[in-house]
Amino acid sequence: RGAATVTGSGTVELWAPGRDPGAEVRIPKGLSRPGRPLAAPGLREAGLSLRLVAREGAVALAGRAADLERIRSVLVLKPDGAEIPSSGRQVTSDGAASTLEVFLAEPPPPDATLVLGLLTRKSVLAVPFELKEVPLP
Repeated sequence: RGAATVTGSGTVELWAPGRDPGAEVRIPKGLSRPGRPLAAPGLREAGLSLRLVAREGAVALAGRAADLERIRSVLVLKPDGAEIPSSGRQVTSDGAASTLEVFLAEPPPPDATLVLGLLTRKSVLAVPFELKEVPLP
């Protein structure tokens, strides 16, 4: 290759949910009504419409693809506040509608709290950067 250095600039966007209280939505007993829309003031305020889908070993949320793209984290808390570990997540989409599945290490109790981390305007931190003649290895 002919290049010895690289120069460039841009902006990195970081998700910082602590910057916006509306970036976290808690839904007590959120897993108790599969097949029905999730009801929480924070979801309404964010303009999100989500439905809980029954899946064994996973929490599955269905909705518009644009709504599910704004979900950055999904936690399931036991009644004592302990988090149920997850082993991964998967999104399937047909372009307009999507399903987000989070695979859990153990079955959640029906009275578990669902905690969603949302991408909001206030929770995004834009950090500009500039690289000037950075030597390449």
